Amino acid sequence: MTPPSRIISVLIWTGVLCCFIPGGMHAAGRYVNTIGVQMPPDAARPEDQVLRLFLREGRSMEHFGSVYQGMQAMWVVAEPLIRRDKDFQLLPAGAESWSVSDDGLVWTFHIQPGLQFSDGRPLNADDYVYSFRRGADPGNAYDGEFYFHGIKHWQDVVGRRRPIEDLGVYAPDEQTLKITTNTPMPHLPQLLTFSHVTPRQAVEKYGDTWSTRAETYISSGPFLVHAWAKRDQLTLKANPTYQGPAKPYLEQGWCINFLYPPHHRLIWPPIKPMKWIISPLPTRRSCPVSKPIRYYSRNCIPFLNLRPFIC
Repeated sequence: MTPPSRIISVLIWTGVLCCFIPGGMHAAGRYVNTIGVQMPPDAARPEDQVLRLFLREGRSMEHFGSVYQGMQAMWVVAEPLIRRDKDFQLLPAGAESWSVSDDGLVWTFHIQPGLQFSDGRPLNADDYVYSFRRGADPGNAYDGEFYFHGIKHWQDVVGRRRPIEDLGVYAPDEQTLKITTNTPMPHLPQLLTFSHVTPRQAVEKYGDTWSTRAETYISSGPFLVHAWAKRDQLTLKANPTYQGPAKPYLEQGWCINFLYPPHHRLIWPPIKPMKWIISPLPTRRSCPVSKPIRYYSRNCIPFLNLRPFIC
């Protein structure tokens, strides 16, 4: 019979080893994913954590390529200068801090040290300059360019009246980005939550189609593109090279099934005929709300939780 002291010793060392195994548990019984993020106490095993969504399939996943033709997954595979939390409060992302000049026209963003793309290349202020210039380049035909009209010379560059080098976005050094606006824009940091960086090396190597395939996609955000089966599904996984502040909790990230293929089309049950009873509107009460309006900040879609109300 095995002595109790030996059993206890084995259990202790097993717990210690789990602390260093990706996806293991630490001494308090909480899982740690492969990125080193400690899970909440009630979290499932990292390998069991999959967020499955049913969305339409976009043509690409580059923000400065196309907003309306892109997929929502692009918000988590690329790093913007600033992010928002669930309460719409601004959070540092690609920029660890920012400030504005006394006249309100020149914004300075200090880039997080140690950022890198999933191919190992360092990410710095020059990459954001390239991304904004790509957005303003009339040859790129970016469909979200109206969003940044307040940046100095943006509209002139888009209208081919000025060279792209005149755009009011520049980097005095690798860790500093400056943006000049036409007039004071106190809301600029909010706009820059849509400033997801484009990897220049990917565009130069693969062209404008770089963000249309998992094999050529280079990530900079919390997740990376693991697999993309056209007209079937897109799979994201935690990005092991991500050094930013928005560490991913989900191990396998998103598994997105596209809606339009016949084998993934949602089938709704037939709706039975209903009788409608018209009655006067209530005068002393209104439809009660069971919970406050909740906003999912990245998708900007409000979800109302209303109790059924019948007159």
